[in-house]
Amino acid sequence: MSTLYVDTITEKTSGNGVQIPGHVVQVVQGIQSTYVQSSSTSYVASNLSQAITPRVSGSKVLITLSMPFTVIRDGNSFANLFQPRLIKDGSTLVDFSNADTGIGIEQNSDDNAQSGGLLDVLNYQYLDTTTGTSAITYSVNFACRITTTGYVVVNGIGNPAYSQQFSVPSTLTLMEIAQ
Repeated sequence: MSTLYVDTITEKTSGNGVQIPGHVVQVVQGIQSTYVQSSSTSYVASNLSQAITPRVSGSKVLITLSMPFTVIRDGNSFANLFQPRLIKDGSTLVDFSNADTGIGIEQNSDDNAQSGGLLDVLNYQYLDTTTGTSAITYSVNFACRITTTGYVVVNGIGNPAYSQQFSVPSTLTLMEIAQ
């Protein structure tokens, strides 16, 4: 067995960099500190996005999402759900829900009063593969299962009916890993 001792590794061709399979090539992070609320069943932007320009075609991108959210239902309505999607260059990469499923269920009650809301954090990781060295933009969209009688607040917590929303930063971290 041989051991290689070096003090410096320098790229042979300027601009090519040095890629070692399995090692991190670059890390970028998007932060969104302004809450967004919606009562729409149509998907809306969370305003959390981040672009990365892969340095190596065929490398992996480890996507790490951390997004605080509140799910609220109003009155004697059905259960409400947070329905997020991870988007890659405008197309859905990961859909966390369908018409009747989602994250952070807030159940109905018989008292016709607005719920205080369920406060939670969506933490998720996904490993994507690049196919070139053009910039890729990842973002998060979301919908609310119930219209008019329910809300979802992302990048924050709180209840819109009582004007008590507070921003809590969401992060989208992209880590390129050489293959």
